[in-house]
Amino acid sequence: MSAEPIEPTAVFAPGTGNGGSPPPPGAPPAAPPMPDWWHQPQGPGPQIVHVTVTETHTHLVVESTEEEAPEAEPAPGLFDGVNPRIRWGFFNASAGAVGYSVLSAAAADPLGGSVYLAQASVDAVPLSVLVLTGGAAVAGWQLGRFFRGVGGLFGRLASPVGALSAATWGQGTGPLLTALYAEAAPWPGMVAPAVLAGGSAVALWWLVDRRFLTRPLLVRWAARIPLATVVLSAALYAPGALS
Repeated sequence: MSAEPIEPTAVFAPGTGNGGSPPPPGAPPAAPPMPDWWHQPQGPGPQIVHVTVTETHTHLVVESTEEEAPEAEPAPGLFDGVNPRIRWGFFNASAGAVGYSVLSAAAADPLGGSVYLAQASVDAVPLSVLVLTGGAAVAGWQLGRFFRGVGGLFGRLASPVGALSAATWGQGTGPLLTALYAEAAPWPGMVAPAVLAGGSAVALWWLVDRRFLTRPLLVRWAARIPLATVVLSAALYAPGALS
């Protein structure tokens, strides 16, 4: 019995343009075409190609056999392994010492920061007038912003006029504060340094310190110098003021 030759059967593959006729029932699926080399993903190492053939689709999965390199561990920091409290204390104490040394050199006195706080207790009235003038100017500017929606010249000049008017009022509070401090003596002179130190610390933290919390260590340390100097000056001045 001689084997009859098998005639080739046209196989329909979607998107190949071979006539558009589907394969006869029971026909084997077409062999997957070998992808061109320029369509192969170019990897750094050897790869494994998995080919899955169905009646309608050909799936090609390429896997790399190279293992990913482990991530490099960060370099150890300068103060790694040091107690956090000791690290925090050294950070602030060194910043305060640098700033206090600058004030001592400027005042030609070893207690430079304390000298300026003692002077503030004597000049309580001018200092209070200065604080009131600045605070009133800021409040007047913020109040003028509510009128910007009016438009025109009035809306543009509302904030400057409000700030100037409030600052002028603050400048005229000197006689009133003098009379009030005379009635409340000696407390104004004792409280003035604390108010100055506390207000300066809050202002420095808000304007300078908090803006550098995410910066590198050296930048954060330099930004901490003003705040640490004010705190150290107040701490050194308080025992003499209360004695």
